[in-house]
Amino acid sequence: MKISKLISSLCIALLIVPAGNAQVRSRNDWTMVQELKPGDKVAIQLKSGASVKGAFEASTGTTLNVSVKTRTTVVDRNDVRNVYLVSGKSIGTYTLIGTGIGVAAGAVTGAAAGSASGCCFSKAAVFGVLLTAGTLIGTGIGFILGLSGHHGDLIYEAP
Repeated sequence: MKISKLISSLCIALLIVPAGNAQVRSRNDWTMVQELKPGDKVAIQLKSGASVKGAFEASTGTTLNVSVKTRTTVVDRNDVRNVYLVSGKSIGTYTLIGTGIGVAAGAVTGAAAGSASGCCFSKAAVFGVLLTAGTLIGTGIGFILGLSGHHGDLIYEAP
């Protein structure tokens, strides 16, 4: 009985805590852009439909400086539709991590199953099949996690 009350209390607390952290500032407040830290990854949608992605350098009341590859791009505030703060690892990073874990899991499983295999398949064939399956599954899971883990939070929207 006490455990169910504890779990219920914990669930209620977890539901309440995020509401207390809710952002109260308006999304069309340019000071949100000015408060970014140098090096933060940003994605900027321009009113022309184009986009600029790079590392935040600095911002004034009328401009936004972004490092794109090896050069600095200066974007006029009047040209900006939205600014997103990009967080999380890239899809490629998640995919590579998933592939590595899948290879390791497939190799371990393949080695264990191959040595214990009493069926008509050779140890090498069992190992190869399980290694390939582990690699494909790990890569797929890593890719899916990459899609969900890499996102942008809207910090500015032009009025």
